Amino acid sequence: MKVKIIIGILMLASFAFCYAEEQMIVYMKDGQKKEYKLTDIRKLTFDKTSDVESNIVIPLIFKPNPFESLTSIDIETTSQNEIEINIYRLNGVLAYTQKVIPTNTITTFTWNGIDLSSNKAEEGIYNVEVTSQEKKQFAKIILIRK
Repeated sequence: MKVKIIIGILMLASFAFCYAEEQMIVYMKDGQKKEYKLTDIRKLTFDKTSDVESNIVIPLIFKPNPFESLTSIDIETTSQNEIEINIYRLNGVLAYTQKVIPTNTITTFTWNGIDLSSNKAEEGIYNVEVTSQEKKQFAKIILIRK
């Protein structure tokens, strides 16, 4: 029996407290709804009897987030193909970009809050897009300055 799974991601944010709760909601074919915290999910695997209806996009988890000077992410990949990391301000302007060639299955990317002009990036919320040949992943990070 094949089970169809529809994946949806619900991101709720309460910026007054600078706290974001990220969840993955799975809607089963029989109408059941299951919710998972994204911080608890390390890997999704479907057996040969599964039929996934949509693309799966798992947001990246940066640590620490919010951050003052440095934030990092471990990017998992199964190939040696180039990975492109783009960090955008909320208004869509590119703040930082970097291309890396992975040397292991886990590649660590660290951003120091410096923008393309070699200036300290402005305090605020940034959208991060990590693109590889295998997948595209997204995250939101918060930069705070003291």
